[in-house]
Formats: sequence, C-alpha cells, structure tokens
Amino acid sequence: MIGAIFHDSIPVARPDLCNEEIRENHGHYMQGLAECDLVIPISGFSAGCLEDFWRDLSVTTSCRVIPDLLPGEFGGTRRTSVLEDSKQSAIRILCVSTLEPRKNHRNLIQACLRIAEKHPELEWSLTLVGNRYAGAFEIADWIERISAQDSRIKWLGIVDDATLERLYQESAFTVYPSVIEGFGLPVLESIWHGRPCICYNQGVMSELAQGGGCLTTDVTDPIRLAEAIYTLATDEDLRSKLARQAIARPLKTWRDYVLELTETIAECTRARGGFKRTSPAISTSRNGTRSMAWQSALYPDCLCENWQMSDSERMALTGLMARHKPLCSIEVGTYCGGSLSLIAQYSKMVFSIDIDETISSRFSFPNVSFLTGRSTLILPHLLNELDKANIPVEFLLIDGDHSAAGVLGDLNCVLDYVPKKPLFVLLHDSFNPECRRGMLEADWQRSPFCHWVDIDFVPGRVVEHPGPFHGELWGGLAAAYFLPESRRGELQVSRTAEQMFQMVNEQRASAVTA
Repeated sequence: MIGAIFHDSIPVARPDLCNEEIRENHGHYMQGLAECDLVIPISGFSAGCLEDFWRDLSVTTSCRVIPDLLPGEFGGTRRTSVLEDSKQSAIRILCVSTLEPRKNHRNLIQACLRIAEKHPELEWSLTLVGNRYAGAFEIADWIERISAQDSRIKWLGIVDDATLERLYQESAFTVYPSVIEGFGLPVLESIWHGRPCICYNQGVMSELAQGGGCLTTDVTDPIRLAEAIYTLATDEDLRSKLARQAIARPLKTWRDYVLELTETIAECTRARGGFKRTSPAISTSRNGTRSMAWQSALYPDCLCENWQMSDSERMALTGLMARHKPLCSIEVGTYCGGSLSLIAQYSKMVFSIDIDETISSRFSFPNVSFLTGRSTLILPHLLNELDKANIPVEFLLIDGDHSAAGVLGDLNCVLDYVPKKPLFVLLHDSFNPECRRGMLEADWQRSPFCHWVDIDFVPGRVVEHPGPFHGELWGGLAAAYFLPESRRGELQVSRTAEQMFQMVNEQRASAVTA
C-alpha cells in the first residue's frame, strides 16, 4: 500500500502567490497523489481542494482521502487553563506569522492605521513575530518603514520560545490575517495560550474557528478587518467570552494525531487486502444474518460475528455515523462489539458501557474507553464528567438492558441531559414489545431539547430462522434528535410503522394461543 500526507494546494489554488516552476511542479505532484492507495490531508479544507483538483482534471482514482487534522498541542509550553484579567490600559495585539504575501500583513497594518485614524482615543499596540520571506523582502522593508513612523507597530523578527510565550501572555488577543493555508497552526497556538484569535471567515481558518475562541471576518477587506479588531479591542465581555471558549476547547494532542493516523493506515491496509482472517467467519445471529466475506465490502473492519443488527439497521447506523461524524459517542450495551466496531470508526472518542467485566479484555480500540457496571448509574456520571470537560456528546446508542424498565432507565438519563451540540440517539430493538413499551412510557416531552422522535426510524421484523427467538419480534431502530436550543411547541412522538407492529404482534399472539 502507498500512502501520503497532503498539506495544501496553495500553488494551484493561488498561482499568483508562486512562480511558474513551483506551480507546475505542484500540479504534477497533486496528480501523482491519485496513484496512492491512501492520502491523509492535514485538514478537511485541504482534502476538499485535492478532490476538487482531481475532479476538475477528470482524474480517475481509487485512492481513499481521509483527513487527519493536525494537533493543537504545542510542546515546551503549558496550556493556559485559567482566564486571566483582560483589562489593559493599552490593548496589545499579537500576530505570529512569516512575512509572506498570503499572510496578508499589509491589510492588517492598514486596518490598524485605519483604527488610529477613526478612533484616536483607543490605546493599542501591534507586535509582529515572524521571519522575512525569500522572494518577498519588500513586505519586511515596508513594515520597517511603517514601524519607524508609528511606535505602536513593532516587528521583532524571529524570537525564542520564552519570548514568544511572554508575548502571548501579554497580549489581549491575536490576529492571523492569512488568506489561504493548508492548516493554519497560529490559530490553534493562540487557542492553546487562551487568547482569542481574529481570522479569515473562509477556508481552513473558518474550519478551525468552528471549535470556539475565534472571531472571523473578511480579512481581504481592510475595513472589515479594522471593524473586527476594534470590536474585540473595545468589547471586554466578548474578549472574555472568546477567551473562555479557547481555554475550554478540546485540542487534539500529538498522541491523538498519531493514533488516528495509524488507525487510518491500518483500516486502509485491511480494506486493501493487507489483513486477512485465518479462517472465514460464518455464524448465524439472532436475526438470521450470516457473517461471511461479502460483509467486508459493506462493513469494513467491523466485527460482524454475532452482531445483533439486521443489514438495514447496520446500514442506517453507517449512514448516520458517516454523515454526523461525532466527536464523542456513547454506547450502552457492548455485547460482541459489532456496533461498537462501526461507531469507533466515525467517532473521535467512544465510551462503551456494559455490565460484563470481561468486555475490556476482549476488545481493543484505540479511541474507546470501557466502563463496567449498570448503565443507569454510570451514564449520568459520565455525561456530567463530559460536561465538565466541555466535551459534547453527539451520538448515543441504547442497546443494553432489554426490559421495559431498563430501556426507560437509560432513556431517562438522556432526557435529563442538556446537549451542547446536535445529538442523535438511537435505541435498538424498538420492535420488541418489551423494549418498545419502555420507549413509549418515556416522558419525551420533559426534555425541551428533544426536537424529533420516531420509534420506527428503521422497522424491525419477526425472527424467522430456527432457534430460541423464532417467531419473536426483534430489531428496529428508534431515533431521536436533540439540539442545544429549546423546541417550540409540543413534541410529536412518531410511530411510523405502528400498524405493521400491531398486526404482526397480534398474529404472533394468535399463533402462540393456538
């Protein structure tokens, strides 16, 4: 297998910023990446640029493109964890960036000079840190002339780590005015130091800003940039709010990055045939599904043996996870790890709860934490701890205790939760009469954050294969959608397959009586 880490398409996307030789070489390089089995871009933005480039040139490829965002951990410095007093007699602004055209220093300085003209009462200073850029020395020369005329603007060039750390601590906020990047590390470096960052509202800067702690604007317009700088300089409440977001924001570590990188490579290797089972796994589950080689095409790297879901349920789960891509997922009920092996592929972190003490020794996923005990006791504490760590739960699968009381108990924990981001909840075996009763007995209305419920998101079925579950109603997925905002009006709990359930259940009861 051949793989590559892809950084950016800047010479192709912005040919005006590079010479002809670099433009041509980079274009050939990006075409050559299509021959790889796997390309791992450093951001979602870079991934989109590469795929758009191939599409525009009608490049045919079977290469998998799977982004792995760079970490926001900066070695040698301790992350800021306490909100400091942001009151300053003069607002100190910091910009850390090489002095090259795409970094957009001219607009930054013009924006600051505009503030000086329009708002002479505001006390401010701008400190620039970064090296000259070969081929664009005129930028540094221009900045030196400006700083000689205005003492509020200083360019320090290259500084050591201790000095840079001090500059971050002294600053009220940072500005990173770059117009195009493959990633944009200074944005996360500012977050690491607990400082709000003003950055571009497009491209990867916009992607990084979504996690919080940033104020985005059109940095290509000096007037808009000046407005953003003035707003953040004069609005102490906004600065404090963004600083709190920066401090609380989860940041990927280098360990996280390596784990994700190695798992992506391993997954691709197995999908390409680099990993083979010692013998074909063929068994029959409660739903009558057979775990055979063809399933690797539909469920790559999933534990299909004794996975108690039908293909329709598995594909629904796959589609939801692929679309939603949750940061944090929780599974109640591990059993043989089928659902868990799928959920772990699309989630940054997963917590799996089960009463079986052997679970943690039987499964190994790099991003899964196993919790042993009763879910109704563990789940509330887990949700509370994740809240304290500012980690939003975005997906939850309830598939543990299949009694009505058990389902209701797990569901009540969810209904007490206040989501911080959109949350999907799936409940398995909604066609089983006992499980369904627990779902319908739940007081869904009591959660103002629940916006949609369908008990029959995926209808279940009658077990037809011979065995202890023959003739029983199992399977089905109920689904609910929660949002941080309160809903308006009464919640409707839909049962879109209720008639089918009633008919099948009555037929089954008649057959048992006869």
